[in-house]
Amino acid sequence: IWRPAGTAHVVDLGLQQDGYKLSYLTSTIAGNYLADAAGTLASQVQGKTQLQAAYAQDAWLISTDWKAVLGLRAERWQARDGRTDFSATGTPPSISYPSRSENFLSPKAALSWQATPEMVLKASLGRALRMPT
Repeated sequence: IWRPAGTAHVVDLGLQQDGYKLSYLTSTIAGNYLADAAGTLASQVQGKTQLQAAYAQDAWLISTDWKAVLGLRAERWQARDGRTDFSATGTPPSISYPSRSENFLSPKAALSWQATPEMVLKASLGRALRMPT
């Protein structure tokens, strides 16, 4: 958080980094799934995703009753090494998924008015995205 001296602004800046790895095994079970051991490997699913993001937001107290907020978030999402392997009797024996990457921008704008000590009226507009996985 940064508060420029002599101004009515509060600026937030930040970074985000996330990474995920999936490895999912499916096996056959002869009888009781609670008591019996896993049998033959039926399939294995795997893949990796990564997200990097940076954001900035400026909250500006225009007057004692009015506040404006502007923000922007930039994201880069990647998926790679996606694969499904089936058992030897499966058809097809394996499927590889192509790598994919996307870049997104999410802007935000809001204006609020303190109408009374107990009531705030706010209008906001923004765009938010959810990554494919």
